[in-house]
Amino acid sequence: MAKNGLKIKELVITVLLALVMLFFVMIAIFQIYESRSINGDNERIVLGVNSGASSEFGSTIKGRPVSIGEYVGIVSGGNFTVIDRNANIKTTANFMLSDPIMHSKGKYCVVGDYKGKTVRLYKEGEVEVELECDGKIISVVTNVNGFFAVATEETGYNAVITVYHKNGDAIYRYRISKNTFIDMDISANNRKLIVVEANVALATPGSNVVLVEFNREGAQSDFFVENNLYVGVHFNKNGSFVCLGNKSADFYRSDCAKAGAVSFEGRSLNHADISTDDAVCFAFDGAEGAPVGSSVLEIYDKNAILRGSIAFEDEIEHLSVNNSYIGVAHGEVLDVVKPNGKIKKSFEASSPIKCAMPFESGAAALIFAGGNTTVVR
Repeated sequence: MAKNGLKIKELVITVLLALVMLFFVMIAIFQIYESRSINGDNERIVLGVNSGASSEFGSTIKGRPVSIGEYVGIVSGGNFTVIDRNANIKTTANFMLSDPIMHSKGKYCVVGDYKGKTVRLYKEGEVEVELECDGKIISVVTNVNGFFAVATEETGYNAVITVYHKNGDAIYRYRISKNTFIDMDISANNRKLIVVEANVALATPGSNVVLVEFNREGAQSDFFVENNLYVGVHFNKNGSFVCLGNKSADFYRSDCAKAGAVSFEGRSLNHADISTDDAVCFAFDGAEGAPVGSSVLEIYDKNAILRGSIAFEDEIEHLSVNNSYIGVAHGEVLDVVKPNGKIKKSFEASSPIKCAMPFESGAAALIFAGGNTTVVR
């Protein structure tokens, strides 16, 4: 996230307080987007199948796993690595990363280093495009067709967002000079960019949402949401979109009219995943009267209609979605859950699970626990 400049002395305190609040909101809600070393530098990463034969392939795992079609991508030993459900390594080109940021949709994944300048687009583990950015990378995103966008810090701007064709040609630029860049997404029809900005230079901070069309000069719509700081956005295939905030998740139609919301008031949100159209997931502490340490998963469709829910006796440690299958890690168990709240399959680890990602079919998963990364089926 870029830093917002101070332009009016009288607003210094207001801006600083708002930025501090925004920082803690992002830490609290977006645990699934953390980019950090999960295990110590001296621990082994072991890749195996069903506790059978295994092979060592790195020294540290950083960030969270991302789904790439039938594959899953991780950063191990500083290198971006793509593996399949049989624990075979797919990537053929090394890409060393120190503070990785990754985003995937369908068969495509875009990868870069936070504050670095090199970005790569992968298709099922093979490099499609590599390019050098003018500024320092702060965010990346791709859509199901391989169009991708890179947000960079550049002199004179809070952020500059460049949208690229899947062949690497730059096709559009959007510049932010006043507000704080938060998140972005590209529509499935390759025509629109949506940008979420934090507007903290007000007595009541809020979020600006901006939609622009690449192929229509000046075609732009935007609106302001007061007292709800959005920390993430997702474009649905039909052009509607979801914004995740600190007060609620808001669901919008393609014309920006609000279609519904999931309120977080009076509840403690621990994890969220809004990356899939009809499996928008939220993990809360257990309901009032439930045992201490319990939790509940709620699953919504793109219209904010509850599709299913499931209660757990312990705390949900990690939440991820791949092709409508939801990976819910709690204790030493990973449950693969269907959008209706029914458990499809459960896997057990020998130690508490820190993160996990189900494969596209839901019949296998990658689990990180106790210093080992394992593919289980």
